[in-house]
Formats: sequence, C-alpha cells, structure tokens
Amino acid sequence: QMDQLSRLYQEKKLEEALNLLKKMMHQFPEVLNIYLINGSINYDLGRYRSAIKSYQAVIKLMPDHAEAYNLIGLNLRKLSFYNAAIKSCKKAIEIKPHYAEAYSNLGNIFVDIKKVKEGIKCFRNASTLKPNLLAAIFNLGVTLSEENQYEHSISNFKKVIELNPFHLEALYNLGNDLNKTGCLFDAANTYQKVITLRPDNHEFYNNLGIV
Repeated sequence: QMDQLSRLYQEKKLEEALNLLKKMMHQFPEVLNIYLINGSINYDLGRYRSAIKSYQAVIKLMPDHAEAYNLIGLNLRKLSFYNAAIKSCKKAIEIKPHYAEAYSNLGNIFVDIKKVKEGIKCFRNASTLKPNLLAAIFNLGVTLSEENQYEHSISNFKKVIELNPFHLEALYNLGNDLNKTGCLFDAANTYQKVITLRPDNHEFYNNLGIV
C-alpha cells in the first residue's frame, strides 16, 4: 500500500491518495506516518482544517510530537489564526528546543502580525540552529530588506545563493537591494543571472534596463 501511495503522490493523483490513506487509517490506526502524509497532502490541496485534524491525531497518539505541533502552527497561519499558530509553534519549541523549522515558522507568523523584531529574532535563531535552512535565511533577508537594512539583507541573500546558486527569488531580491544601495554593476550582473534562469519574465528585463 505504501508503494501504491507513493506512486499516486508522484503522479499528483492526490484525491486517490487521500482515499487510500482513509482506508489505511482504518487498517492501521496507530501508524503515525499515515496521519502525517494525510496532513501533508491536505496542506498541498489547501485543506488546512483537514490537515490540522490529521496532525491532532498524531498528537493524540504521541503527545510530545514536536513536528505535529509545528505543522499545526503552519496550517493555523494559513487560516489567519495567528495567536493559536504562535501557541502551537511555541509548544513545538518547548518540546524540541533546537527545532529550527519551528523558529522559522514562528518568525513568519510574527512578521504577518507586524511584530517584526520578534520575527527577525526567530529567523536568526533558526539560521543559527540550522545554518543551511534556506527558508529562514531568505525570509530574514526579505524582512531586513523591508526594514531598509540593506547591508544585512544583502548578506542573507548571498548566503542563500551560496547554498543554492539557482535560488531565483534570492537572486532577484539581491539584485533589487544592490540597486537600492547604488551597487549598479553588481545589480546588473545579478539581474543577468536571474534572466538566465527565467528568460521569459519581462519584469527582470525591465529592472536590468533601469540599472
């Protein structure tokens, strides 16, 4: 059944995968991975309440399952239940103090509700705990850029690109911030790299033309 489930997921037959998972839950009601996969697919489909129910089932089986609390927080954020999302992510961190992904998710929630300093602190905690966590480093860069802290945002975008030279959003944001700080040659070179990756986007050509 797991092989069949994997095949359905790879083929993007998500409704069929969910039907199979439903049967598997009845057959194997105490297998955590079934509920985790069910939650993940529901998240992909934008069915956040269903995803939350799946992760709550995980917690019922294993009360100290940090990942489930973090994923509940992720889905609550999508539903704009920010206070509950914060509480869930903090619970994940309480269970697993070095949980970088939970800090990263918590940072996004704080930024959403305009608590930018708390968000920046969470992103920094996440990237310290896990120096290759691209999402935390990138989101820290975006947040610092929005706060006009370009020296620091540029540094973070460069870190992302060191880890993944094909990270389109990091390259584009780096080009923008280099442009804002008057580093025009570097900005032009960066935009050219972006265009190489996405030659069909008129906005990238426009920015390069302005530089």
